Amino acid sequence: MNHARIAEQALRYRNGMVSDSFNAGRFDPAEMARLAACGPLGRFSVDINAVVDQYCRDTGLVGPDFPDPVAMAVALDDSIVTDSTDECLVVGLDEPTRGAVLPDRRFVREEPNIRVVWSVDEAAFKQRVYD
Repeated sequence: MNHARIAEQALRYRNGMVSDSFNAGRFDPAEMARLAACGPLGRFSVDINAVVDQYCRDTGLVGPDFPDPVAMAVALDDSIVTDSTDECLVVGLDEPTRGAVLPDRRFVREEPNIRVVWSVDEAAFKQRVYD
């Protein structure tokens, strides 16, 4: 199993096709330096992402993304959300989707059970990180 190839495919899927909210959480080299200068937690965030940062630079991406901090920022202050939809997500129980979480977009479906955030205000998110 080629783990590097799997990771590359996952990054391409996650960053190119799912949503712009991941791109809002992407930090370029100057932003990584600013984050590191924010104190011990900022330095820690940069240090634990050093390998991912290098991978991104080696493969032509600007820098690593921080999807968990984006999700936390939305949970703390959803005013940074610029686009979202209410969806009905279901878990696939049969092959080939067994275990996958999928949107149910049939005409007749259950009520929405989750809010999917597609994009956030990048400047507002990053300012919260730096503060």
